[in-house]
Amino acid sequence: MNKFSIKDIETITGIKSHTIRIWEQRYDFLNTKRTDTNIRFYSDDDLRLLLNVATLNDHGFKISEIAKMSTDEMSNKVQEISHNDSSYSCYIKTLTTQALSFNEKLFKKELTTCIKKVGLEQAVLQVVYPFLQNIGVLWQTGMMNPAQEHFASSLIKQRLTVAIDSLKAQEIENPKKFLLFLPDGEYHEIALLFAYYIIKSHGHEVLYLGQSLTVSYVKDVFKSYQPDYIFSVLTNSLQEEDAERMLNLFASNFPNNQVILAGGRIQGTDSIKFKNIVFLNEIPSLLSFLNELNFEIA
Repeated sequence: MNKFSIKDIETITGIKSHTIRIWEQRYDFLNTKRTDTNIRFYSDDDLRLLLNVATLNDHGFKISEIAKMSTDEMSNKVQEISHNDSSYSCYIKTLTTQALSFNEKLFKKELTTCIKKVGLEQAVLQVVYPFLQNIGVLWQTGMMNPAQEHFASSLIKQRLTVAIDSLKAQEIENPKKFLLFLPDGEYHEIALLFAYYIIKSHGHEVLYLGQSLTVSYVKDVFKSYQPDYIFSVLTNSLQEEDAERMLNLFASNFPNNQVILAGGRIQGTDSIKFKNIVFLNEIPSLLSFLNELNFEIA
């Protein structure tokens, strides 16, 4: 069982510590636990409960009403809200709740509902990315078990793979060939899979190689596939000299082709030094790049 401080709970749920203390004094739905040294702490169950309370409270339910509900009633109300409301924050909170409890069925259901309502692109940009940023922070600060992050990421990757396989892409003349991979030491595939979906949806061909591949290995594949573009994502916290070395590898191994790079690690990079590399600040920039490319082809 994880132990969360009241400050942890405030960070995750958005409920102020002062408000939580007042609720504890006035209502019975929270049974505060204390350590041997009399320090207040909260369990996984408490966190899931308060995420539901926060969602209900954000959507107009008075705390006095919520306090009278059973845990199941709260969960059912939250499910109703997520199905009827277009608020992205509701989806993010609900996915967090399901990730914390390893509830595969409800996590998949919530993600599918969100995608049906707003479309895959908006679901990823407005819900999945903020959700992953949240649980990434929780993991780094020890508030979330790494297994919970892996659980959620795995289900998201499954959903993206299904979307890619079932995608009916637009047909264009002279589609371009894209080679997608993550370099050695990069394992976070969600952004790369999303790029796969976007590129394919614009009518282009994609060869997807996946995670953690050396550039020299990809160069061998490059010779037979002959792509027009190479796309990759750099997210690892590389030292400046290591990042420079990685960029030089891309630039020198594919000197006659355009390399497209995205990810947090390239922020602030001096792009002038690398003539054949296009730096995208974020994945949405790929949409603009592809729209311009399709316009030129047309």
